[in-house]
Amino acid sequence: APIGVYDVGHEDLPVCLVKDEELHYKFCGVAHQPQGVLEARQGRTSLCFQPLLGDVLLCAAGVPAEIWAGRLRGRERRSPSKSEREPRQRTTSRSCWADTVGPSGMRYAIISDIHSNLEALEVVLREIDRIGADRIVSLGDVVGYNANPNECVRLLRDRDIPSLMGNHDAAACGLEEPTDFNPIARDALLWTRQTLEPEHRDRLKGLPEQMILTDGLRLAHGSLLYRDHYLSSHDDIMENIRLMRAADPEIRVLFFGHTHIQVAIACHEENLTVISSTAPARFSLRPDNLYLINPGSVGQPRDRDPRCAFLLYDEETATVEFIRLPYDIRTCSEKILSSGLPGRLADRLHTGC
Repeated sequence: APIGVYDVGHEDLPVCLVKDEELHYKFCGVAHQPQGVLEARQGRTSLCFQPLLGDVLLCAAGVPAEIWAGRLRGRERRSPSKSEREPRQRTTSRSCWADTVGPSGMRYAIISDIHSNLEALEVVLREIDRIGADRIVSLGDVVGYNANPNECVRLLRDRDIPSLMGNHDAAACGLEEPTDFNPIARDALLWTRQTLEPEHRDRLKGLPEQMILTDGLRLAHGSLLYRDHYLSSHDDIMENIRLMRAADPEIRVLFFGHTHIQVAIACHEENLTVISSTAPARFSLRPDNLYLINPGSVGQPRDRDPRCAFLLYDEETATVEFIRLPYDIRTCSEKILSSGLPGRLADRLHTGC
């Protein structure tokens, strides 16, 4: 049974206690500011707060929530009501679906949330070329935040890299208004609108919302529900799991972006296990599990690791490998400042949060 979610720190960070397969307990959450590591001990069990995934309630049965609330100096966090979790009305792209990306037995490089960061994108593509992946796919949010939207859209086009439509892409090309963006993201989005060349704006308008990678493997930006949906709560994850099971054929793996956090979630029956990028970088997909896997962000990581992120999926061996690479953050941040974009966008690149 889940033990509760608590708010910690000035950013109202959601955290929770989870138990992994080795019976180690961890506090898992999303840190938007550097928070350090919070540690507590119960007997010989070590507990740590790590920026893996927010609001995920996993199997920590038998551990009273109030014990850890005091140690974290937090307060109980109210779960959102059903009405608060209802998706808002949204527009759709010209084509909600794309054809199957490729045949079976391939090695795929999956990237996401480039966000106009040309320096990071070029590093990632060079590494993918060195590795020799058969196909590259993007989970969306090609633009936004950083200073090279045209160059990033053009590079995906020239490399024939299919991409989904992210929420920033939808707003940048004019399909949606950035009414629910925070002020910094909205300022960057409006700057991107003015900067985008017409051909690149039109290309963003034509991006699909989901793709079928191969049978049983689906690509989405936010979730199976809609592109601006954060897979960050137990209820939302389990709702997507139910949709995966109900699909015909069943969706065994959902690759998703949007959270900017490199993480995998395995579901066996009704039990969830978090596989973070701090674990061994390569892991195998078990046939009796369903998986939700996020490659992390190329252009604006938010897991306190500033290196750009992507993953490799080998269909023949049923393995996933998380990859992180350093890139020229200084040049990217200088472009942000010289373009008149908010300075906070440059600062966060150095901290990865």
